[in-house]
Amino acid sequence: MITERVKVKKEIRLDQFIKWAGAVSTGGQAKIIIKEGLVKVNGRVENRRGRILRDGDRVKVGEDDFLVVCCEECLTLVPEKPGTDQFPELRPSNN
Repeated sequence: MITERVKVKKEIRLDQFIKWAGAVSTGGQAKIIIKEGLVKVNGRVENRRGRILRDGDRVKVGEDDFLVVCCEECLTLVPEKPGTDQFPELRPSNN
């Protein structure tokens, strides 16, 4: 399994990080998968979307594994590699 390093400017909330890493498309989707116990932080199921993540924390969403990398010198919040939406069924339909 490959761990994707995701750079953030400073500490970040779990729901924001999941969206930022590209595991989901919206904050609403992040809220749902966290509530359903589909997210682990440092190997433990985490159901608090407001959990503060710090440098070195590991987040697992489905099969994807992310490493939080705080980067004080980062001027913009750009992940090294954009993630993919693993939960398209949670995306609002346009119908």
